[in-house]
Amino acid sequence: MSLDTGATRTPAFTFRLERDPSLQRPQRLFFMLFSLLALVAPLYYQQNLGGEGLYLPYNASTWIAALLLTAAGLLLAMRRHSLVTPNYGLALCALPAGLLISGFVTGIGNPSEWLLRLGYVLGGFGFFIALFQFRLQRQHQDMALVLVLCGIMLQALIGWIQLQQLPFFSALVPIASSSQPIAIFQQVNLTASYLATGLPLAIYLATRPGALHAPWLIRILPYCGLVLCSGVLLATGSRVGLLGGALGLLLALAGRRSFLIRHKGVALALSLSLLLGSGFLLSDKVEKGSSAALNKIERLQQGGQADVRFSVYEISLDTIANAPLFGHGLGSFQSAWQEERGEFQDRHPELDIGPRYSHPHNELLFWLVEGGLVAVAGILICAGTVAWRLVRLGSERGLLLAGMLLPIVLHTQVELPFYISSPHWFLLLFLLYLTFSQRPASLNLKLSQAARGLCTGLLLLLPVLGATFLLHTLVANAGIVNYMKNRGQQSAFLQPAIHNLYFSGHATYMMMKESLLIGYRLDDKQRSAGFIAWANDYLQRTPDTQLFYDLAGAYVHIGDHRRAQQALERGLYIYRHNKRLEQALLSLKAGDIDSYLKGLAEQHAERSAQPSEALHGSSVQTAQGETP
Repeated sequence: MSLDTGATRTPAFTFRLERDPSLQRPQRLFFMLFSLLALVAPLYYQQNLGGEGLYLPYNASTWIAALLLTAAGLLLAMRRHSLVTPNYGLALCALPAGLLISGFVTGIGNPSEWLLRLGYVLGGFGFFIALFQFRLQRQHQDMALVLVLCGIMLQALIGWIQLQQLPFFSALVPIASSSQPIAIFQQVNLTASYLATGLPLAIYLATRPGALHAPWLIRILPYCGLVLCSGVLLATGSRVGLLGGALGLLLALAGRRSFLIRHKGVALALSLSLLLGSGFLLSDKVEKGSSAALNKIERLQQGGQADVRFSVYEISLDTIANAPLFGHGLGSFQSAWQEERGEFQDRHPELDIGPRYSHPHNELLFWLVEGGLVAVAGILICAGTVAWRLVRLGSERGLLLAGMLLPIVLHTQVELPFYISSPHWFLLLFLLYLTFSQRPASLNLKLSQAARGLCTGLLLLLPVLGATFLLHTLVANAGIVNYMKNRGQQSAFLQPAIHNLYFSGHATYMMMKESLLIGYRLDDKQRSAGFIAWANDYLQRTPDTQLFYDLAGAYVHIGDHRRAQQALERGLYIYRHNKRLEQALLSLKAGDIDSYLKGLAEQHAERSAQPSEALHGSSVQTAQGETP
């Protein structure tokens, strides 16, 4: 992707692939798969419980598209007996290498979490390397960026629909009760950072070489993107999105200042597009979102504990200090962090930190907790390499790409975008590919015929097995939703989830809870004993608030009030000021807890008698929430 603005006229941009002689079969294959990844896959939606990862269906569809593109690119390398690699490739490999070393040294405490975490990182790195194998030229990269902008605009359009609360779209996209523009991501900050990336991207596409000679539809697209993305971004009220968008815009405009000085008409059109988006498109929605952002900034400026993130960061640093070199192990964040949380709250008993956390809302702190200094050293080496590459690219291209990268990178320091949204992960990786795409190196693959056949077979199996697993997660996810719609009366809905690597823990949780309630109704103490054994093991990995409550109830049912009190006190040690746990402890001490269990049994019996057909219309929460 060259940003040279010299006198040489560049070829006109076109979407008519058959008229572009530079497009060979590898490039055509790339655009077919990349269109699927950028435009189609992120739009998939089905009812879900919210949360992160594969609890959000669009992540499964996005990974299927990414696996297809990754396998296709690496198969091209096998066919040519040559692997195209980026400059500074060894430095970039430090990121996955650091995570692998730390993951193996600390051991496998939670096998499914360990496997999925490493698979996410290694799969992303494979996608990054696969992009080089398509050998895209400058005009191909520009064409891909247009597809990326179209995908971002689609999310902005969904956000606008959500702001208008149009009911006939509710089956196709999530609709938030608060009228927030959550797009397909079901979380407003994710929407904001995604749209913020579109602003510097639109600046580049409006000012790139050949833009003034492109067909009119391609010429107006960046301006439409600025109007739509800036308006919906302001309506989000997201601090990190607004900051990332503003800084990204400034960097992009600084990078293209020479072009804009020479082409004042383009500069005026870009300014009018931003003004139209911020002032007229959404009017009162923009005003409300901007006011919300200002209120959040004022609260942040108060310092101390005005924003709960300060407490989260402090607890994370204390957790890191206990295992600084290799961390506590991949998948161990919840158990290690929640333990330290209790000690922190001993020092600050007045604070209410809130619910269970699965991430410290900062990517570096997260990997320091789980992988220690070894893992983060790899991340920092990789980040330093990217920064050095941006500097070497020069003021124009370097500033433009830095502006595109900044919104998502900034988001990683205050939240967990990659664990909620795979489109953010692959968008960042594609922008990193553009950063390293000039003058790549080539590595000859000297493999025997048997080794080449084995690698080819594995690359063919990879998307098939991956897509099969991901499709099964969609079925499992739908089964959990249907189970909850039927108020837990048809356990057959949970069977796909029980046999799914990702959802088995959640499904088992629900099955054991149902068994416990049946035990209350039938006065079957064996069921409660089985629940106790399972719950104590589960809480070692995931200290879930509700499970402490249920565990205490199971202990009461078998007549062990002392351990019931210990379970509640353990829960309150971690989750101070939790009203439900506090009330349960008071009831237990007052001797009222047995009547409560009797009431639960009666409720379960009454619910079991209801026909499930009457419950099919139950609504399911789609906004992000805590999952067991």
